[in-house]
Amino acid sequence: SDGSELSAAQIREGAERLAAALTLGKSFTIALPTHKTEEQFATGTIDPVATLPNQTDAQRNALLRKAIFAPSTYGRIRFHHRGTQEYLTACWIRRLLNANCPKSEVWQLLFADPYGVETVIPSLRPAAAWLSLWFKDVAAEVLQREPLTLIRSGDPASLPVKVKERLLENYAKKNAAADISNDGIDHRAIWLFSEPKLAA
Repeated sequence: SDGSELSAAQIREGAERLAAALTLGKSFTIALPTHKTEEQFATGTIDPVATLPNQTDAQRNALLRKAIFAPSTYGRIRFHHRGTQEYLTACWIRRLLNANCPKSEVWQLLFADPYGVETVIPSLRPAAAWLSLWFKDVAAEVLQREPLTLIRSGDPASLPVKVKERLLENYAKKNAAADISNDGIDHRAIWLFSEPKLAA
């Protein structure tokens, strides 16, 4: 054995940690520990050794060879799809909440009030949308601040009808008050959100 064995749980937790590190670090690339990357290309990359300190080099390398990662450039890799990174970031935050991380700490990650305007942190909007499926209080906060986030990101088809109804009501109120700066939505996202029960 080369010491590279990873359980499914270790793979999942490692992938979540890397996704969260990338999202919170506003990056999309991970430095391959087996490559010496030139400094100009290493800027902004995430170091997997620092992110996964409890894994051996062999385990980290085994994780980074999984199919959810794709080659980038100059000794770097990235998640194969941005949506995967966003979902796994949300799973990492869910793991924190389930481990009794204070809700106030998570709220500081997700939400801000610059100049008195209630917003969802732009880089964490997709994660907030996923978390809204699992935590009612996150959904309520997103609905109050930026309701269209729940259509644009995450899985709008899985939102409960009551949440969809509140989303439409909040959107209408914000739109009437000229409080929506960008109301562009992908047609596929609208199709996923729509259902006959919303007809009323």
